[in-house]
Order: sequence, then structure tokens, then C-alpha cells
Amino acid sequence: MYQQGLGVPQDDEQAIAWYRRAAKQGLPVAQNALGVLFLDGKSVSRDFPQAFFWLRKAAEKGFSRAQFNLGMIYMKGSDVPRDHAQAMAWYRKAADQGHPAAQCNVGDMFEQGHGVPQDYAQAMMWYRKSAEQRLATAEASMATLYEAGRGVQQDYAQAAAWYRKAAAQGDAFAQNKLGHLYEHGLGLTRDDRQALDLYRKSAAQGHADAQKNLDRIAKESAAVARD
Repeated sequence: MYQQGLGVPQDDEQAIAWYRRAAKQGLPVAQNALGVLFLDGKSVSRDFPQAFFWLRKAAEKGFSRAQFNLGMIYMKGSDVPRDHAQAMAWYRKAADQGHPAAQCNVGDMFEQGHGVPQDYAQAMMWYRKSAEQRLATAEASMATLYEAGRGVQQDYAQAAAWYRKAAAQGDAFAQNKLGHLYEHGLGLTRDDRQALDLYRKSAAQGHADAQKNLDRIAKESAAVARD
């Protein structure tokens, strides 16, 4: 309440004091929250040892958000040596509890072969679990496997369907990829207007490939006009 100012004036110091008190009493949600505060360094001075201490406490109690956060720390490797095996282990603990972002990251680890042998079928399985919870990144990742025929039979219609779900949530990568399928008539009826609209939506979010596609289309249109 103090951190968000719900019903009381916002007071970061009070929020931290309450989190610390609850964390010391063993409440994993407070331990995770305190760890995130020390990790982000927004409401309190950044302190990675304290962040790691409290996140690990919560994670060892089975708190999925803390397990996911530890996985991210090991995957990024900015505060500890990068360790794909440790990242995968913590992601998997959270994923087994239904954490959608952890499920997606487990899928990515299997797709890339980070911390585990590369396995596209396992990647698809975990992406699907996450996508069923409507995580846009997982929907787009499923689509890429269908588009490339990795772990499943190549299916442009399925790729388009999953890109569409992610694009509808504003995912810039999916918008660009769906635009590509529309432009080339892969898995759906070719529609240059839809392709252009999707490229524009993606480019407006700063997606580099979409911006390149718009530049290419503009040059092609200019060349046709000169002819």
C-alpha cells in the first residue's frame, strides 16, 4: 500500500520497512518484493547481494516469481557469471507452477539449446503452455516454429494465426512477421494493404526490420512510378 500509495500517501521508506519486517518473518511475497526493490534500485539504493539474498529466500520457499527472477539473473549474467544451467533450473521450477514468462523462457532455452540439449518439440510444448495464458512473446515464438517447421510440420496458416494473436496484443515482432506473411501470401490471402499497415504499426514501435520493410516498399513504389 505504501509503495503504490493505495489508501495512504506513497511512502517508499515505509513500504521498504514493511517489506523488510514481513520478509524477516518468512513471507515469500515480501522477500521477493524486497529483493526486486534492491535489484532495481529505484526506491532504495541498489544492493545486489541483498537482492540475491531475499530472492533466493523466496525462491527456495517455492515462490514462482522469485524463481523466475533468479533465472533472469543467471541468464543475464550481469551481477553473477552467466550460467545457463542455473537459469534453466530456476525457470523450470517457476514454469512447473504455471508462471507464463518462465514457461516461455524454458521454451526459448530448449529452442536455443541453452543449458539443455536443443529440442524444438520441447520448445513448442513450453511455448504452447505459455501461449495458452496469452503471453504475446510465447504466441510469436510458437509462430516462428510453425513458420520454420521446427519441432512441427511447417504450417504457414498456423504461423499466421499465432502471429495474429501476438500482433493483436501489440507485439512489434509479430506485427512485422504477420506483415511479411500478408505481403507474400503465406498461409493467408496476399494483402499488400494489410502488410503495409502491420509494418507501420511495428515500425512505430521502433522495430528495425519493419522500418527496413517500409523503406524497401517505398523504394519499390518510387521505381514503379518512374517507369
